[in-house]
Amino acid sequence: MATFYVQRLHPMLRMDRPLRACSDGSGRSALLSQGSLDSACGIYALAMALTLLEIIDREHALRLLHSRQTALKRIRRWTESVFHSGMSENDLAAAVEAASLNINVSRGESGEHQACLSHGLRGLRNGHVAILGIDSRGGAFHHWVVAAGLGGEEEDGHFRPSSILCLDSYSRAWPYCEFNARLSLTIPRPSARYLLYSSSKTPRTLVTVSNSVVLSNRRPRG
Repeated sequence: MATFYVQRLHPMLRMDRPLRACSDGSGRSALLSQGSLDSACGIYALAMALTLLEIIDREHALRLLHSRQTALKRIRRWTESVFHSGMSENDLAAAVEAASLNINVSRGESGEHQACLSHGLRGLRNGHVAILGIDSRGGAFHHWVVAAGLGGEEEDGHFRPSSILCLDSYSRAWPYCEFNARLSLTIPRPSARYLLYSSSKTPRTLVTVSNSVVLSNRRPRG
C-alpha cells in the first residue's frame, strides 16, 4: 500500500492566497510580520487567527491600531501594554472575550507540555485554529505562534501526523509555502521532553508547548 506525505492545512490557507508579509497590505495572506523591537507576538498571533476564522480580513488586521471595527477597538486595549512586555494566556483569552466575537475559546492546561500539545492537536483535527505558546530549552524565550495545520503520512486512509504547521510572525515567509514554521512531533526517545521547532529565524530550536488556546467559530443557532 502506497504511503504519501500530506499537509492538512486550514481551508483559508490556499495556493491562491500567497503567504506574503506585505507592509502595504497587498495579497490576501494571513501572515503578519512582527517588528524587531517589540514583544507583541501574542497580538500578532491573535490577529492572524481571527483572519483565518474570517472574523476580520487582512486589511483590518494590518490597521489594528487604528481600525474602527468594534471588535478590534476592544482588542486594542491590550496592545500598549503587550508590545514591550508580551502577552500572557490570560491576556489573550480576555482580549477575545472582551471583543464579544462570535467564536469559542478553549484553553489547555497552562504550563503542562503534554496536556497543551494534546489540546492543540485535538483542535487542529477538528478543523479549528490553535494559538500555541512555546518555550525554548533553558527559558531563553516564550513565543506565540498560530498552529494552522498538520503534516504527516497517510496510508490506506489512516493519517499519522508528524508535525504541526505554523504561522510565525517573527519569521519571513517561505516561497510557495502556505506556512512558515514547523513544530516536529517526532521525539528521539520515549522519555524526551523537547520538540524541534524550525523557522527562518529559529532553524533548530528545542521547545516545549506551555500554552494552547483553541479558537473556533460558534455555530449559528437553528
